[in-house]
Amino acid sequence: MESCDEEINKEISRLGTMYGKMTQAEEAMGITCMPGIKHDSQKLRWELLPWSEIEDMVRSLTFGAVKYEDDNWKKVEPAFKRYTGAMMRHIMTHLKGETFDKESGVPHLAVAAVNALFLLWHHKKEYPKEYEDYQSVCSNLFLKAQDKKELATSVLRARELGDQD
Repeated sequence: MESCDEEINKEISRLGTMYGKMTQAEEAMGITCMPGIKHDSQKLRWELLPWSEIEDMVRSLTFGAVKYEDDNWKKVEPAFKRYTGAMMRHIMTHLKGETFDKESGVPHLAVAAVNALFLLWHHKKEYPKEYEDYQSVCSNLFLKAQDKKELATSVLRARELGDQD
C-alpha cells in the first residue's frame, strides 16, 4: 500500500512528464505562450503541510473513534488539564526513546500533535472573543513579512548587480 506522499509524488511526476512533452511539441511548432497568472500569493498554503504526518494524526483520531466514539474528545472535561497532560505524557515518552504508542501503534509525537489540536479547538470554543480578529491580524502580519522578504530580495539583487560591475 502506497502512502499519500508516494501517490502525490507519482502524480506530480506524471503531470511533469506530460507538461514536458507538451512544451517540447509547442517549441517544435514554434508556439510560445506566456506563463499563467494565478493570484494566490495571499492565500493559505495548504501544500506546505506534511501529509504523511497528517495521516499519522488521522490514524490516532481513528483509533480514538474506535476505542471510544466519534468526536468523544469534544466531551472530555476538564479539557485543558486532561489534554495538556496527555500531550505531555506522549512527548515525554517519545523523549525517553519510545517512538510508537504501544496501544495504538501511532507515533507518540502524532498523538501529542492531536492533543495539541484538541487543546486549540477547546480554547477557541471557550474563548471565542480572543479569536474574532486573529485572521485579519494574521493576514496583516503575513503581508508585512512578505513585504520584508521582497525588500530583502531586492537588496540582495541590487548587491549582486553591484558586484558584477
